[in-house]
Amino acid sequence: MVEIAESAKSRLPERTAVWRELLRQEDWWAIWIGLGLIAVASLLFSSGSSIKWLAVAPQKWSHLSDVSAQLRQHGLRYGALFVMWAVLFGLGLAALGIQLSKFLAGFLTIYLVTTALYFLGVWDQASHYNLEPPLVALALGLLVSNTLGAPRWLVPALRVEFYIKTGIVILGGFLGVAAVEQWELAGKVMF
Repeated sequence: MVEIAESAKSRLPERTAVWRELLRQEDWWAIWIGLGLIAVASLLFSSGSSIKWLAVAPQKWSHLSDVSAQLRQHGLRYGALFVMWAVLFGLGLAALGIQLSKFLAGFLTIYLVTTALYFLGVWDQASHYNLEPPLVALALGLLVSNTLGAPRWLVPALRVEFYIKTGIVILGGFLGVAAVEQWELAGKVMF
């Protein structure tokens, strides 16, 4: 009888540890962030609204004046997108023990470089020079990591796997939602 009580006591902390792990692992934070965004988008969509305002992307351009015009026109949206991602990723990384102040400086730099690469990719001459944003980002990353190395202040924000995992969860979730919408639409048309 004593052995049963002892084993029950030893199992109780394990259960608590399992629940705690749901908040202390990068993989789980990618899932929470992705599913949270999908839930918010679904709720907004069902109420007649959307998160489309945050889905800002550069348009084709040929002169730098076009870029500055786009940034003036959509600067608030780019800023809001940065704040959303900084808050979501910052919450997850803070739970993982990374100081938010150290993360934000690096994340702002990564966000600005990523936005610049995205703009470069929609330049009207980009295809002529094969300047696809992922290819240019890969070349830039290889150049920096194999020459100077990443600056120490940037390291807390270099969470490539975390960002990719979150993107995969979001993509999978939205594909599932889109499939359900198509299924419902097909069902309405058929019946």
